[in-house]
Amino acid sequence: VLGRIVEQVSGESLATYTDRHIRPALDWSDSGYLAAAGSGGASRSDLASRIAPSRTEQDLAKETDPDRPASRVHDPLARHAGGAAGHAGLFGTADDLAQFARAILAGGGGLLSRTSVDLLFTLQTPPGTPPRGPGWRLEPPLASNRAALPAVGTISHLGYTGTGLWIDRSRGAYVIVLSNRTALRD
Repeated sequence: VLGRIVEQVSGESLATYTDRHIRPALDWSDSGYLAAAGSGGASRSDLASRIAPSRTEQDLAKETDPDRPASRVHDPLARHAGGAAGHAGLFGTADDLAQFARAILAGGGGLLSRTSVDLLFTLQTPPGTPPRGPGWRLEPPLASNRAALPAVGTISHLGYTGTGLWIDRSRGAYVIVLSNRTALRD
């Protein structure tokens, strides 16, 4: 839904909006929608070697179009939307994702206002449902006793293919996991 709102308000596709506004604000050199197809600063082959692949070597061996990017969005709705959606299709590197996490920890870092960042960490779901903020899961701080702590202070987002981002504002820390758990199964 958020991706469609961005498109309606801006008059730009989500991929174009990301390239023109979000990438410069975060000083991203590699990340974006359809990044493996070249929508960023790095060449396709350079970027493809540094992001988690979304297809197996067997898939690539069967490929009839050698110029088709090795990474494609898995989510069928995002694929139907051309590979760029508010919930899927963003490819990138750990360096760029770290830029995003540091911006959030710094109170927005030129991307969001402090009020918007505070909202990310604010409970938006009713009692009895998993704690969530806008677009993020709310979790306990990244501490050894986190199972005993309330879901306050940390936001997380997990992707279908095995990616994950945790931003712990109380500790000023973040964890990035970029992987592809589907490569051996899909």
